[in-house]
Amino acid sequence: MTDRAVHILPDGMSPVTFGGCFGWFHQARASGLQHVGVLICPGVSQDFSNAYRTFRLMAVRLAEEGYPVLRFDYPGTGDSSDAISQNLWEEWLASIHAAAGWLREEAGVTRLLLIGLRIGATLAASAVARRSDVAGLVLIEPWLHGRSYVSQFVTEARLRIKRSSGEDKNGGDCGTLEVGELLFSQESLDAMRAANLAQLPMPVDLQAAVFSSAKPEAVASRLALWHQSCASLFCGELAGLDAMLRPSQHTDEPDADLSALVDWLTRAVPPQVASRSSLLVRSVGALNLPGCVEEVLRFGEGRRLTGILCRPNGVKGQGFAVIICNSGGNPRHGFARFGVELARRLAEAGIASLRMDFAGLGDSAHLMDGVEAQTHVFDVDRARDVGDAIDALEEHGYRRFAIHGLCSGAYHAVHVARAEPRISVVLAVNLPWFSLRHERPGPDSIAQQCVGALQARHVGTLLIFGDGDPGLKQIERHFGPGGVSLQAFSEVSVAVLAGLDHELSVRWMRRIVADHILWFLQHQCNHCLKGVTQSGYTRHDFGLYGNNRTATEEDARAAE
Repeated sequence: MTDRAVHILPDGMSPVTFGGCFGWFHQARASGLQHVGVLICPGVSQDFSNAYRTFRLMAVRLAEEGYPVLRFDYPGTGDSSDAISQNLWEEWLASIHAAAGWLREEAGVTRLLLIGLRIGATLAASAVARRSDVAGLVLIEPWLHGRSYVSQFVTEARLRIKRSSGEDKNGGDCGTLEVGELLFSQESLDAMRAANLAQLPMPVDLQAAVFSSAKPEAVASRLALWHQSCASLFCGELAGLDAMLRPSQHTDEPDADLSALVDWLTRAVPPQVASRSSLLVRSVGALNLPGCVEEVLRFGEGRRLTGILCRPNGVKGQGFAVIICNSGGNPRHGFARFGVELARRLAEAGIASLRMDFAGLGDSAHLMDGVEAQTHVFDVDRARDVGDAIDALEEHGYRRFAIHGLCSGAYHAVHVARAEPRISVVLAVNLPWFSLRHERPGPDSIAQQCVGALQARHVGTLLIFGDGDPGLKQIERHFGPGGVSLQAFSEVSVAVLAGLDHELSVRWMRRIVADHILWFLQHQCNHCLKGVTQSGYTRHDFGLYGNNRTATEEDARAAE
């Protein structure tokens, strides 16, 4: 045990770090120490983002039932540090063991209960097979065979590459496989293919449950060996399972019903209060990374809003910070983790940032009639959320602010900057529209009003689009063919990048968009960024997109 100051936030959540991983610890509501601690093992890629809110609500529910809960991000995912191993599978397994060790040492639990989703369920079961301190295991829609999971990844990667470049490359048959923010080596793929849930040796005293959309009897037959080794194996269905798997932007649909899972868990592995009555203290630390340090900020009314402040080491941008908004319903990490990648690229250039969750998304709570609710990704005014974020940043010494967003985040960035006088720069990527309602072009349109207001306040505005992005139609609709009317707005720059998809799903796309953002900040805003480190990327020319030089994958590679 270690003696450090207790830091429990108002909602019982505490940020924690261990071994380069970032996580949240949920304090059990019952007094005293608990014997049984819950470790949540998420999926990866879109499974991670889609189920992020459900797992937070699950952690809150289980804490109320009396379990201390730890949920965390694997290396190379979420807010954790980048993966360092050539074998992601083994590195993720090692991080699960490190998380289990944290729960034992810092929370004082003696027995563990692991909950995993899809490939996270396969990882959790693989970890359990190597441990002797696990009392329970819950698998949600698990992949029984790693080979099937890799096949799906290969298919998705090939389709994405064909859409973006018309070529079939990087498909996973040899070399590496790129899936969103993840880059799998052949060693990683081979390790994942070898995973076979049915063949894993389970502890004899293990209480196990599988919740799946498949028929319970079919799942039970596939895990026949588990019946012989586990103390108990339950196979059932989970009402509202789709809520954990659907795209995260569907925030207007009901949350997952976790009752069946919680009921089974509390019966099979009930929480147990230890004889000692004092709480163990826990460590709360910043995540120290090459070139930057990251820490959690909780702010706004009741400290319900959450953000990650990414501060550069060494030279700083003289009190300048970039606010990074949610993309769709994803948490602050962004599509393909672009929010994290951009924050750390900014830090390398000496620029601080706060990637935040709007109320009702990610780790930021939103109460409606005393009950927590999600919020619509577009149809909510985010001015108050961003204003609270700026207030928090001002308390940390920042005085000048930019705001960045992708897709819905770009929409909110433009509208918030229009009303928030403390914002001096807008960085919008693939802005889908200026108004949620269909309106005629003209001087009274929302598009003209937004751009006019930003111009009047001398807000430097960068609009980046992929050359086939639907948002370009809105530019032409309101500002004429080729955006010709934008010539009247000297503060606005538009860049159109060839081959860029809407979600920035490929690494080179995210890299070149970050290059454009950095160039714009460092060359268009030198008055507020004096002394910021130059980062050595290729300069790109800005102007109206009808005359703009477009960037390509080859440009990104040349800049490396």
